[in-house]
Amino acid sequence: FFLEVVMRATAGTVAAQLYDVTAGAYLAGSAVTTTSAVHVRVRSAEVFPVDGHEYAVQFGAYSVGATGAFKSARVVAALH
Repeated sequence: FFLEVVMRATAGTVAAQLYDVTAGAYLAGSAVTTTSAVHVRVRSAEVFPVDGHEYAVQFGAYSVGATGAFKSARVVAALH
């Protein structure tokens, strides 16, 4: 699976990642960042969510003072 996010930064660097609500921890490899002033689609490294766990997407500042806009997110299945 991959996390795919459409977002933009109005200042600095913004980030999004998957948060495992069940385990109370971030999902390793799911973080994505951008400094783009226009909305761009960014994709994480391949991630391995735990079956039966609940996940949420978290968006926020990656650098001090960063601001931005989050448009959408989805989890994409990897076809091997």
